[in-house]
Amino acid sequence: MKKIKHITYILSLSLLLIPVVLRAQQPGSQGKMINELQDSYDREYGLDNKLYNGIKYTNQYYNYDGNPYLLEKALSGSVTIDSTKFAEQHILYDIYNDQLIIDVQQANLHTSFIVPTEDIDEFRIGNRCFVLQPDDPTKKNILEKVYEGDISCYLDWKKETQLRSQTSGYTYVFTDAVWEGILYMDGNKYEFHSKRSFLKMVPKSIRKNIKSYISDQHIKIKRSDIRRLNEVVAYWDQNK
Repeated sequence: MKKIKHITYILSLSLLLIPVVLRAQQPGSQGKMINELQDSYDREYGLDNKLYNGIKYTNQYYNYDGNPYLLEKALSGSVTIDSTKFAEQHILYDIYNDQLIIDVQQANLHTSFIVPTEDIDEFRIGNRCFVLQPDDPTKKNILEKVYEGDISCYLDWKKETQLRSQTSGYTYVFTDAVWEGILYMDGNKYEFHSKRSFLKMVPKSIRKNIKSYISDQHIKIKRSDIRRLNEVVAYWDQNK
């Protein structure tokens, strides 16, 4: 089980956030110490304590083959929390534990934080958008938003671990990332995991049309290639 440590000093330092006017009124060495702590906090975390108000992340899988992430390394993206957007963040999406990780790289600091999932409005990596599952009251499940309209489509990404034997013994290996599709239409929820199961959800009156579009556009809907699924759902939504 992943061992994680709360960043208690962040909470402690947050209590020291006081107006500049009051700083000048701090007497003696105690006031100087408070000012120094405040300055250090501001230098390292700026005004983004809403973003960094999470749990320190420690990778417990360094001796596993593979990694728990959707993408191999931290990439630039944005995170929106409580309607506040934080741009140019280094983001890792851990799909094994379904959690968002911010990799902080500053002059005197290199650490990683887990953003509390229930606080996330959305986060973006490149042109990919991730949100909380619309019908999940626990606000714990992250989905990739593929398309949103009268028909809305999402992907639920997962990885698993397997124990494999080697000449030197046994080792744990992460599987490749796999997805389960979720479609919301007419107040109902549907799930799919392949082209065949996707097409079963399409009404018979337009199914042939959708199949022809997929074929004509050379679009794949399979475990290893889902990049153009948004085009198919958009076409369906516009021609239903």
